[in-house]
Amino acid sequence: MKGNNFCTGGIFLKLMDLLTISDIVRQKRVLAVTISNFKVDVSEDSINCNCVSNRQYMTEIKLLNIVNPQAICFCDCTCKSFMFEYANTIHKNNGLIYPDRYPDLAAKNKHNFGCKHIIKFAQYIYHRSTLIKREVNKK
Repeated sequence: MKGNNFCTGGIFLKLMDLLTISDIVRQKRVLAVTISNFKVDVSEDSINCNCVSNRQYMTEIKLLNIVNPQAICFCDCTCKSFMFEYANTIHKNNGLIYPDRYPDLAAKNKHNFGCKHIIKFAQYIYHRSTLIKREVNKK
């Protein structure tokens, strides 16, 4: 694959894989994404962050135990770009939260530059990592 390699840390998707954007056009679109209704749920083995992006798409990133660029993560977005382009790339790196939602991944288009909502939300989480860590420590 050219551009981003969504598997820098081995066979799992990491938060840092979602933070960089190789496509300049997509970069401008990412800047326009709005994030609202941000929520953090902490369980024994994961930190689940979810939001509404652009007032219509449910976007979710699940981190395993820590909030840093090396954290193993899983993600999901309800937008069509994620479903028809990006889910296949993430599935190869064991990065889908709900793999059963995407039964026919082999037939879908394969793009490695990502869903703009997931990229924006990953950046949002990264820049608010201190606040999320406080929330984790409360539980």
